[in-house]
Amino acid sequence: MSIDLRNKFDFAGNGVTGTATKNTTTDIDFKLPANLWLSGGEVLVKDHVFGDWFEIQVIDIDNVLGGGANVVLKTYVNKWYVHPSVFCEELESPYAGEVLKDLYIRVKYHSTGITTDVSLSANYKLHTLT
Repeated sequence: MSIDLRNKFDFAGNGVTGTATKNTTTDIDFKLPANLWLSGGEVLVKDHVFGDWFEIQVIDIDNVLGGGANVVLKTYVNKWYVHPSVFCEELESPYAGEVLKDLYIRVKYHSTGITTDVSLSANYKLHTLT
């Protein structure tokens, strides 16, 4: 038996912003205020260089699930190179995955530049199940 969920979601998009330090890996975290469904998002960058890339993870920073602090629960993007002439990378999953309240969505940004920090914003396509 399959259940059609296409008309059962309300959009609850949200975002986070931060600075990725040049030539290092920086974590930009967003804490979920409620149980939400993640279907995609976009990462916007400024002052990035060729070779920069990012990962997107769901992480239990605060040991909410009892398996330990800072446990990576799911990696949605393993390695996505940022196009050098584009400031926005949009990602869309063919299905939504549930992320529980008080867990975090993390952009782990790998900066390869040596002169400038990278400004970063992430917009998440989040939904509530009605």
